[in-house]
Amino acid sequence: MLLASADIDATADRLRTTYGLVSVPGGAHPQWGTANRIVPLGGPYLEIIGIGDAAVAAGSPFGQWVRALTVDGDVLAGLMVEPDDFEATCVRLSLTPTPGARTRPDGRSLSWRLAGVAEALAHGRPCFISWDGRDEVFDGDAGVGASGIARVDLGGDAAELTAWLDGPVDGLRLVGGAPGVRRLTIRTGKGDLALPERPA
Repeated sequence: MLLASADIDATADRLRTTYGLVSVPGGAHPQWGTANRIVPLGGPYLEIIGIGDAAVAAGSPFGQWVRALTVDGDVLAGLMVEPDDFEATCVRLSLTPTPGARTRPDGRSLSWRLAGVAEALAHGRPCFISWDGRDEVFDGDAGVGASGIARVDLGGDAAELTAWLDGPVDGLRLVGGAPGVRRLTIRTGKGDLALPERPA
């Protein structure tokens, strides 16, 4: 789950003070001009993403998208789905995977493949990800006893989204209306914690 932010550190502070959600340093995406922090949710994660290098981001479609989204403040910007068979998903939808990478503050490099990013940016659909090696930080806790994502409410045409995803996805509720994420509900030891489309 992506939370687009105009100021990553300020957003991290707001999530901590308002919702009790603690984030950890993520790293930089040199190919996109973006950077992030990670809110670990016991396996799944919330990624606070913003501009790290304005010059690079200005020439990157993804960087331009992040900047445009955050003009009016933070917004739950997108959803990444990790399919059981990434290659088969790419074949089914005629998608060409693209590599991604970031460097953690400790110097370690993480890499992955993405597919469907252009469609996600244009139509508010989920994109698909396959990790070359998951970061152990994702298995941590955000300070609220998080044990996963209980539900994501996603707008858009339900039939189109179901066809794109090849059926229902656990925890994903299609709510119709304009495309885009409407709400993220996190499962915690004290009950569900809901973040709206534009977290306070």
